[in-house]
Amino acid sequence: MVELTQVQQTLLEQLKMLNRYFTIDYNVKAIITIDNGLRLHTRKNTRVVNIDITYNYGKDLYEIKAYSVNSLKAITKQIASYTDVYFDQLHNIIRKILFKEAE
Repeated sequence: MVELTQVQQTLLEQLKMLNRYFTIDYNVKAIITIDNGLRLHTRKNTRVVNIDITYNYGKDLYEIKAYSVNSLKAITKQIASYTDVYFDQLHNIIRKILFKEAE
């Protein structure tokens, strides 16, 4: 099992606090650790979307980038990018990415 950093633990706790069933609601297939954050590997119908949530230490805020992924697991294009995100905005932005822009 991978040891989570303090930032990754805090981010996961915040996601669970705001929506304890977020992995089911967003069809998260995997939560992957990345530098200063987490990657949510999701599936929407036949489309795969990776959502990278990273913590910006200087601003004390999050940054979110979403990418569509093809069947070969290669990033095809960036579909969304958000900066200066507060923790209570995370779910609204993830929902917007998955259910509006990523269709």
